[in-house]
Amino acid sequence: MSQPTTTLSITQTVNTSINTLAEALTHLGVTEDTLTTAEKASIDREGYVVFERLITPQHAAQLAATLDQIAAVEDEKAGLDFHTEAGTTRLGNLANKSADFDICFTHPKVLAAVNYITRGDFGVSSLTGRAALPGEGAQGLHVDFQPESNIAANILWALDDFTKENGATRLIPGSHLFGTRPDAVMDPNDHHPQEVQLIVPAGSAAVIDAAVWHGGTRNNTAKVRHLLSGMCQPRDQYQAFAFRQISPATAARLGEAAQFVLDHPVAD
Repeated sequence: MSQPTTTLSITQTVNTSINTLAEALTHLGVTEDTLTTAEKASIDREGYVVFERLITPQHAAQLAATLDQIAAVEDEKAGLDFHTEAGTTRLGNLANKSADFDICFTHPKVLAAVNYITRGDFGVSSLTGRAALPGEGAQGLHVDFQPESNIAANILWALDDFTKENGATRLIPGSHLFGTRPDAVMDPNDHHPQEVQLIVPAGSAAVIDAAVWHGGTRNNTAKVRHLLSGMCQPRDQYQAFAFRQISPATAARLGEAAQFVLDHPVAD
């Protein structure tokens, strides 16, 4: 995968009053009661939890429009700070590109779910956009982290209504407990008898254990379908291919708690 070059020197984030992830989460509004018993049970049983309408459809549309604006500016360079994928528009390093996306990795509900899945050890490995183009977007079933690790989580934000027609993500409930990857036991492009689709209104979010088998489906409409992904991993195991830097201005905008959760180096 192509990577951007940089001559910037990097310094690690310096926090003066927040020194642990637990402190950062508390500052961002996460409490022991943020997740309900039913939501925790869904994570344990299904491997994911769905929060419908965490933000308004209007807010979701704004985020989708911001993704389109960034994609237009980056043009052929879109995705080079993460990775590219045929049939989609991929964008990386979104926390450094617009304040609009801050809510996507600071909302208390999604943070509480990520924290529950990762057992209190995570940072944001990448914050990225994936827009499935008309007639495109199908993926084979895959996992985002080794099943035996079971310590990573992915936040999936639906910025458009996710429907059966426009490429909604498919999920295999309980597959985080299978202990294997889909490509080890099946053709990942095939239909799985237990699969369900994430049919939710715009502004909804699903937080999935990264060992859950999942993948995008084909967008059979004439409109682009927008998804935003926040991949969260142990703080020493981030994606090597993701370009993970923020500017001093971004760091100042975020504040200490959000910056601690993001855990991106600050460029001088």
